[in-house]
Amino acid sequence: MRNAAEARVRYAADPTIGRDAARRYRAADPERAAEIDRRHHLKVTYGLTPEGFDALVESQNGVCAICEGPPRGPGKCLHVDHDHETGKIRGLLCAPCNTAIGLLAENPERVRAMLAYLVGKKVQR
Repeated sequence: MRNAAEARVRYAADPTIGRDAARRYRAADPERAAEIDRRHHLKVTYGLTPEGFDALVESQNGVCAICEGPPRGPGKCLHVDHDHETGKIRGLLCAPCNTAIGLLAENPERVRAMLAYLVGKKVQR
């Protein structure tokens, strides 16, 4: 294995080397590449192992923490929901619920106003 200095020199000479190797690796074994990407994403983004993720799924009986429905949306998997300020994991959500929280900017006042609107009560501001 080359050391970091040699790798930098090699990359500077041909920046496509790393990309091409990654493409070949993914093409050779896409399932393994996807699992490695998943493990990396869970660990780097949430500090969570795949086993920890599976334990969360089991603790929620495999359903969304908000709507209590099965995984829905692209990929039909549950998404890790976390507090963006603290990084603390709140639970696992289906894609629609996860997207809704993001679109509402995780703002409780906005959620209350939307709920009041949906039930037909005017929000006093």
